[in-house]
Amino acid sequence: MNLITKAYAVVIDPGMIGVKNITPESGIMMVVKALIGACGFGAFIFLIIGGVKFVVSAGDKGAVESAKKTITFAVIGLVLAAAAFAIASLLQNVLGINILNVTI
Repeated sequence: MNLITKAYAVVIDPGMIGVKNITPESGIMMVVKALIGACGFGAFIFLIIGGVKFVVSAGDKGAVESAKKTITFAVIGLVLAAAAFAIASLLQNVLGINILNVTI
């Protein structure tokens, strides 16, 4: 007794859904760019939190210092993330070293 009488298949062209030739290097680069964007978004959120903490501190020196530290660390994190990406891109382009390629 045969329970399955017909089987259907659909062939999807990757170009139809916006996916082009993705190599491991370009895939890793996309992930790195997404992480940099997430770091930027996180830094923006922490800048807002630090600003709100600063405004509502009402002159309390401890709260003002906490707000300043939050803002400072958010800016430092954003600068370090951007610098890491810039250095990797620079080394890849100038020296021809494929830094973003991971071989397993």
